Amino acid sequence: SAPWSQSRLPKNVYPNEYQLTLELFELNEGEDEYSGTVDIVLEVRSSTYDIILHGEMLISDVVVTQRSSPNDIPLNVDCVLPFPNTQTLTIHLREQLQVGNLYDVRISFFRALSLHGTGIFEVPFTTDPSGLK
Repeated sequence: SAPWSQSRLPKNVYPNEYQLTLELFELNEGEDEYSGTVDIVLEVRSSTYDIILHGEMLISDVVVTQRSSPNDIPLNVDCVLPFPNTQTLTIHLREQLQVGNLYDVRISFFRALSLHGTGIFEVPFTTDPSGLK
């Protein structure tokens, strides 16, 4: 089961800024794919080994570095776990992110365009117990 089941992300790491870069290539019928990178600057508000983000894509690479580290030495990423049911992605590190530090996260990904005609982004509607969407 996913380590986080709420729609809002945990507040132990907070994004200060992010940049999304998309590359559309090989746009052929039946093989429409795109790739890209997302660069996120995270502020750590409480120590953690996990970075939990919204995301549902095929990850090809994840790099996490501490902003003030000499030579931008990457931290050891133990594993990256997608949870499609909650549309979250957990990046588990071998070392703990420390309070007050800034970290750069770079995620490289690829995904097929939606077959439903919704384009690049698709968010399913869910109904809560009271019937609201």
